[in-house]
Amino acid sequence: MRPGGRLRKMKPASIPLDDAPVIPKEYVAQPTRYVWEAQQGLKDGTYDEAWAVFDKDQHPEHAEAFDLAGQSVNGNLVQIAFSSVSFETWILLHHEFCTTAFRKSQCRTQKESHECGQGVHEQDCNGIHCITGYLKIKGYIGKDVDVKHIGYASLQSLTHTALGNALQLRHQAVSNSGGNLVHLLNPYTCVDRLVFKLLQLKWDYKWRQHSDAVIHGLSLHIERQGNVLRLTINNHKKQTFILLPAYIHLSITGGPNSNCSKDKT
Repeated sequence: MRPGGRLRKMKPASIPLDDAPVIPKEYVAQPTRYVWEAQQGLKDGTYDEAWAVFDKDQHPEHAEAFDLAGQSVNGNLVQIAFSSVSFETWILLHHEFCTTAFRKSQCRTQKESHECGQGVHEQDCNGIHCITGYLKIKGYIGKDVDVKHIGYASLQSLTHTALGNALQLRHQAVSNSGGNLVHLLNPYTCVDRLVFKLLQLKWDYKWRQHSDAVIHGLSLHIERQGNVLRLTINNHKKQTFILLPAYIHLSITGGPNSNCSKDKT
Protein backbone atom coordinates (compact mmCIF):
# COMPACT_ATOMS: atom_id res chain seq x y z
CA MET A 1 0.00 0.00 0.00
CA ARG A 2 0.99 3.61 -0.36
CA PRO A 3 -0.63 6.85 0.79
CA GLY A 4 -3.44 7.90 -1.52
CA GLY A 5 -3.30 10.91 -3.83
CA ARG A 6 -4.42 14.41 -3.10
CA LEU A 7 -8.09 15.15 -2.60
CA ARG A 8 -9.99 15.84 -5.81
CA LYS A 9 -13.18 17.76 -6.44
CA MET A 10 -15.61 17.22 -9.28
CA LYS A 11 -15.97 20.30 -11.50
CA PRO A 12 -18.93 21.07 -13.75
CA ALA A 13 -18.27 21.21 -17.46
CA SER A 14 -17.66 24.76 -18.69
CA ILE A 15 -18.86 24.20 -22.26
CA PRO A 16 -22.59 24.81 -22.89
CA LEU A 17 -24.21 22.01 -24.87
CA ASP A 18 -24.96 24.35 -27.77
CA ASP A 19 -21.26 25.25 -28.01
CA ALA A 20 -19.90 21.72 -27.64
CA PRO A 21 -17.39 20.83 -30.38
CA VAL A 22 -18.57 18.61 -33.22
CA ILE A 23 -17.25 15.07 -32.86
CA PRO A 24 -15.01 14.16 -35.81
CA LYS A 25 -16.35 11.34 -37.96
CA GLU A 26 -13.53 8.97 -37.00
CA TYR A 27 -14.44 9.30 -33.30
CA VAL A 28 -18.24 9.03 -33.49
CA ALA A 29 -18.43 5.31 -32.69
CA GLN A 30 -18.39 4.01 -29.12
CA PRO A 31 -16.22 3.74 -27.11
CA THR A 32 -13.79 5.98 -29.03
CA ARG A 33 -16.13 8.93 -28.66
CA TYR A 34 -15.99 8.63 -24.86
CA VAL A 35 -12.22 9.05 -24.91
CA TRP A 36 -12.41 11.92 -27.40
CA GLU A 37 -15.03 13.74 -25.32
CA ALA A 38 -12.92 13.29 -22.19
CA GLN A 39 -9.93 14.77 -24.03
CA GLN A 40 -11.89 17.94 -24.73
CA GLY A 41 -12.12 18.63 -21.00
CA LEU A 42 -8.35 18.34 -20.77
CA LYS A 43 -7.81 20.60 -23.79
CA ASP A 44 -9.73 23.59 -22.46
CA GLY A 45 -8.45 23.22 -18.90
CA THR A 46 -11.86 22.33 -17.44
CA TYR A 47 -10.31 19.22 -15.85
CA ASP A 48 -6.82 18.15 -14.84
CA GLU A 49 -8.00 14.51 -14.79
CA ALA A 50 -10.52 12.84 -17.08
CA TRP A 51 -11.90 9.31 -17.30
CA ALA A 52 -13.66 7.31 -19.98
CA VAL A 53 -15.81 4.48 -18.61
CA PHE A 54 -16.93 1.69 -20.92
CA ASP A 55 -17.46 -2.07 -21.17
CA LYS A 56 -16.52 -4.69 -23.72
CA ASP A 57 -20.08 -5.07 -24.99
CA GLN A 58 -20.29 -5.49 -28.76
CA HIS A 59 -18.55 -2.26 -29.72
CA PRO A 60 -15.85 -2.69 -32.40
CA GLU A 61 -13.39 0.11 -31.64
CA HIS A 62 -11.84 -0.83 -28.30
CA ALA A 63 -8.30 -0.91 -29.66
CA GLU A 64 -8.79 2.54 -31.19
CA ALA A 65 -10.16 3.87 -27.88
CA PHE A 66 -7.13 2.66 -25.92
CA ASP A 67 -4.76 4.03 -28.58
CA LEU A 68 -6.48 7.43 -28.49
CA ALA A 69 -6.28 7.51 -24.68
CA GLY A 70 -2.52 7.11 -25.01
CA GLN A 71 -2.24 10.50 -26.72
CA SER A 72 -1.19 13.21 -24.25
CA VAL A 73 -3.36 16.33 -23.95
CA ASN A 74 -1.71 19.25 -22.17
CA GLY A 75 0.57 16.78 -20.44
CA ASN A 76 -2.32 14.58 -19.25
CA LEU A 77 -3.78 11.27 -20.42
CA VAL A 78 -7.41 10.21 -20.35
CA GLN A 79 -7.74 7.41 -17.80
CA ILE A 80 -9.87 4.38 -18.72
CA ALA A 81 -12.16 2.37 -16.44
CA PHE A 82 -12.80 -0.72 -18.55
CA SER A 83 -14.74 -3.88 -17.73
CA SER A 84 -14.97 -7.16 -19.60
CA VAL A 85 -17.39 -8.44 -20.30
CA SER A 86 -19.49 -5.76 -18.59
CA PHE A 87 -19.69 -3.46 -15.57
CA GLU A 88 -21.42 -6.29 -13.70
CA THR A 89 -17.97 -7.85 -13.37
CA TRP A 90 -17.17 -5.10 -10.86
CA ILE A 91 -20.44 -5.69 -9.01
CA LEU A 92 -19.75 -9.44 -8.78
CA LEU A 93 -16.30 -8.82 -7.27
CA HIS A 94 -17.97 -7.23 -4.25
CA HIS A 95 -19.29 -10.70 -3.40
CA GLU A 96 -16.62 -13.14 -4.59
CA PHE A 97 -13.42 -13.60 -6.56
CA CYS A 98 -14.52 -15.03 -9.89
CA THR A 99 -12.52 -15.92 -13.01
CA THR A 100 -15.35 -17.12 -15.24
CA ALA A 101 -15.30 -15.55 -18.71
CA PHE A 102 -19.00 -14.76 -19.00
CA ARG A 103 -20.26 -14.16 -22.52
CA LYS A 104 -22.53 -11.22 -21.83
CA SER A 105 -24.20 -9.09 -19.18
CA GLN A 106 -27.70 -10.42 -19.88
CA CYS A 107 -29.00 -13.10 -22.24
CA ARG A 108 -31.32 -11.75 -24.92
CA THR A 109 -32.97 -12.73 -28.16
CA GLN A 110 -32.91 -9.50 -30.11
CA LYS A 111 -34.53 -7.10 -27.61
CA GLU A 112 -36.26 -9.77 -25.53
CA SER A 113 -34.53 -10.42 -22.21
CA HIS A 114 -34.36 -14.03 -21.05
CA GLU A 115 -34.59 -12.79 -17.42
CA CYS A 116 -31.88 -15.27 -16.48
CA GLY A 117 -31.83 -16.38 -12.87
CA GLN A 118 -35.58 -15.95 -12.41
CA GLY A 119 -36.75 -19.26 -13.86
CA VAL A 120 -39.43 -17.67 -16.03
CA HIS A 121 -37.94 -17.99 -19.53
CA GLU A 122 -37.32 -21.22 -21.42
CA GLN A 123 -33.84 -19.96 -22.46
CA ASP A 124 -32.79 -18.95 -18.95
CA CYS A 125 -29.06 -19.80 -18.79
CA ASN A 126 -29.14 -20.02 -14.95
CA GLY A 127 -26.06 -17.86 -14.71
CA ILE A 128 -23.86 -20.03 -16.93
CA HIS A 129 -23.44 -17.50 -19.72
CA CYS A 130 -24.44 -14.09 -18.27
CA ILE A 131 -23.27 -12.25 -15.18
CA THR A 132 -26.72 -10.92 -14.28
CA GLY A 133 -28.11 -14.45 -14.17
CA TYR A 134 -25.18 -15.58 -12.02
CA LEU A 135 -25.70 -12.70 -9.57
CA LYS A 136 -29.33 -13.72 -9.15
CA ILE A 137 -28.73 -17.48 -8.95
CA LYS A 138 -26.16 -16.87 -6.19
CA GLY A 139 -28.57 -14.59 -4.34
CA TYR A 140 -26.29 -11.56 -4.52
CA ILE A 141 -29.16 -9.51 -5.92
CA GLY A 142 -32.90 -10.13 -5.83
CA LYS A 143 -34.43 -12.07 -8.71
CA ASP A 144 -36.63 -9.12 -9.70
CA VAL A 145 -33.85 -6.49 -9.34
CA ASP A 146 -32.71 -4.57 -12.41
CA VAL A 147 -28.94 -4.71 -12.16
CA LYS A 148 -28.68 -1.24 -13.71
CA HIS A 149 -30.48 0.21 -10.70
CA ILE A 150 -28.18 -1.18 -8.01
CA GLY A 151 -27.08 1.73 -5.83
CA TYR A 152 -23.70 2.20 -4.19
CA ALA A 153 -25.24 2.12 -0.73
CA SER A 154 -26.03 -1.59 -1.08
CA LEU A 155 -22.38 -2.35 -1.94
CA GLN A 156 -20.54 0.17 0.23
CA SER A 157 -19.71 -2.23 3.06
CA LEU A 158 -18.05 -4.56 0.53
CA THR A 159 -15.83 -1.94 -1.11
CA HIS A 160 -12.53 -3.24 0.28
CA THR A 161 -13.42 -6.78 -0.78
CA ALA A 162 -14.12 -5.58 -4.32
CA LEU A 163 -10.88 -3.59 -4.48
CA GLY A 164 -8.84 -6.59 -3.41
CA ASN A 165 -10.64 -8.97 -5.76
CA ALA A 166 -10.29 -6.60 -8.72
CA LEU A 167 -6.58 -6.18 -8.09
CA GLN A 168 -6.02 -9.94 -7.95
CA LEU A 169 -8.20 -10.56 -11.01
CA ARG A 170 -6.34 -7.96 -13.07
CA HIS A 171 -2.96 -9.32 -12.03
CA GLN A 172 -4.03 -12.84 -12.94
CA ALA A 173 -5.59 -11.78 -16.24
CA VAL A 174 -2.52 -9.86 -17.39
CA SER A 175 -0.13 -12.61 -16.22
CA ASN A 176 -2.05 -15.21 -18.23
CA SER A 177 -2.77 -12.95 -21.21
CA GLY A 178 0.00 -14.26 -23.45
CA GLY A 179 0.64 -10.69 -24.53
CA ASN A 180 -2.96 -9.95 -25.52
CA LEU A 181 -4.11 -6.36 -25.19
CA VAL A 182 -6.39 -5.37 -22.31
CA HIS A 183 -9.54 -5.10 -24.42
CA LEU A 184 -9.15 -8.77 -25.43
CA LEU A 185 -9.07 -10.07 -21.85
CA ASN A 186 -12.06 -11.63 -20.12
CA PRO A 187 -12.69 -11.36 -17.24
CA TYR A 188 -11.05 -8.02 -16.51
CA THR A 189 -11.84 -4.75 -14.78
CA CYS A 190 -9.99 -1.63 -13.71
CA VAL A 191 -13.07 0.19 -12.41
CA ASP A 192 -11.48 -0.14 -8.95
CA ARG A 193 -8.94 2.53 -9.95
CA LEU A 194 -11.73 5.01 -10.62
CA VAL A 195 -13.57 4.05 -7.42
CA PHE A 196 -10.37 4.60 -5.45
CA LYS A 197 -10.16 8.14 -6.84
CA LEU A 198 -13.84 8.94 -6.33
CA LEU A 199 -13.89 7.73 -2.73
CA GLN A 200 -10.61 9.56 -2.04
CA LEU A 201 -9.37 6.59 -0.04
CA LYS A 202 -6.31 7.29 2.08
CA TRP A 203 -4.45 4.12 1.14
CA ASP A 204 -3.87 2.69 -2.29
CA TYR A 205 -3.60 -1.01 -3.15
CA LYS A 206 -0.60 -2.61 -4.82
CA TRP A 207 -0.19 -6.22 -5.93
CA ARG A 208 2.78 -8.01 -4.37
CA GLN A 209 3.78 -11.30 -5.91
CA HIS A 210 5.89 -12.36 -2.94
CA SER A 211 5.24 -12.32 0.78
CA ASP A 212 8.09 -9.89 1.50
CA ALA A 213 7.86 -6.21 0.62
CA VAL A 214 9.42 -2.89 1.63
CA ILE A 215 7.03 0.06 1.52
CA HIS A 216 8.00 3.54 2.66
CA GLY A 217 10.66 2.29 5.04
CA LEU A 218 8.54 -0.52 6.43
CA SER A 219 9.41 -4.15 5.68
CA LEU A 220 6.55 -6.62 5.68
CA HIS A 221 6.82 -10.38 5.94
CA ILE A 222 3.83 -12.71 5.72
CA GLU A 223 3.96 -16.38 6.54
CA ARG A 224 1.28 -19.00 6.86
CA GLN A 225 1.20 -21.51 9.69
CA GLY A 226 -1.75 -23.83 9.14
CA ASN A 227 -4.83 -21.63 9.16
CA VAL A 228 -2.96 -18.71 10.72
CA LEU A 229 -1.43 -15.84 8.76
CA ARG A 230 1.39 -14.10 10.61
CA LEU A 231 2.35 -10.55 9.59
CA THR A 232 5.69 -9.13 10.77
CA ILE A 233 6.39 -5.41 10.26
CA ASN A 234 9.78 -3.79 10.88
CA ASN A 235 10.23 -0.03 10.90
CA HIS A 236 13.55 0.99 9.28
CA LYS A 237 12.89 4.72 9.51
CA LYS A 238 14.13 7.04 12.22
CA GLN A 239 10.61 8.26 12.93
CA THR A 240 8.16 6.42 15.12
CA PHE A 241 5.37 4.76 13.18
CA ILE A 242 2.03 4.19 14.89
CA LEU A 243 0.22 1.24 13.34
CA LEU A 244 -3.51 1.84 13.51
CA PRO A 245 -6.11 -0.89 12.86
CA ALA A 246 -7.47 1.11 9.92
CA TYR A 247 -4.13 0.72 8.11
CA ILE A 248 -4.58 -3.03 7.60
CA HIS A 249 -7.34 -4.78 5.71
CA LEU A 250 -7.24 -8.53 5.14
CA SER A 251 -9.05 -9.90 2.10
CA ILE A 252 -8.99 -13.64 1.39
CA THR A 253 -9.59 -14.26 -2.32
CA GLY A 254 -9.16 -17.03 -4.85
CA GLY A 255 -7.63 -20.38 -3.99
CA PRO A 256 -9.44 -23.69 -3.58
CA ASN A 257 -12.28 -22.10 -1.63
CA SER A 258 -13.20 -19.63 -4.35
CA ASN A 259 -16.95 -19.72 -5.02
CA CYS A 260 -16.69 -19.39 -8.78
CA SER A 261 -15.45 -22.00 -11.22
CA LYS A 262 -12.89 -21.06 -13.84
CA ASP A 263 -14.37 -23.40 -16.41
CA LYS A 264 -18.06 -22.54 -16.13
CA THR A 265 -18.29 -21.64 -19.81
